[in-house]
Amino acid sequence: MIWVITANTNMCHIYKYNKAPPELFLLKEINHPELRAKTGDSMTTEQPGHYRTKGPTYEAYTPSVDPKEVAVEQFSQEISKILDHSRSTNEYEKLIIVTLPHMNGLLFKHLNKHVKSLVINNIQKDVMQLENNDLLNFLKELQLQDIDLLQHLQHNKHYL
Repeated sequence: MIWVITANTNMCHIYKYNKAPPELFLLKEINHPELRAKTGDSMTTEQPGHYRTKGPTYEAYTPSVDPKEVAVEQFSQEISKILDHSRSTNEYEKLIIVTLPHMNGLLFKHLNKHVKSLVINNIQKDVMQLENNDLLNFLKELQLQDIDLLQHLQHNKHYL
């Protein structure tokens, strides 16, 4: 069974994908609506912290780590844990991952070698806005490109 993972920084969809006949079924949706909040909303406090310097004055402390980026990192860890658990229970055999480049990097940072070994396609693209049929067409086109590449390599292996 092939799973397709689509994700951005605040939402992840996990689909079951059948190549023949081409079908796509949404299995899980993981949302982090708090990540949609703008900086200054629920992700940060209203005012920076303060610390005392020498003498009677206080200075503002601004954290060097963006709280929103920390939340995105935690979200990518959550997705990777779900994928590893699902792998260990044999819920899928192969993975196609389609994410934004930044999220892709974070996700692959947290995937273990067992899950990474099941990735058959890794595409850095935002497809979260696509409807099921459009995503299915995107995957079918990707499959055709893979077949064309394979045929090209097989045809040209005599010249290598």
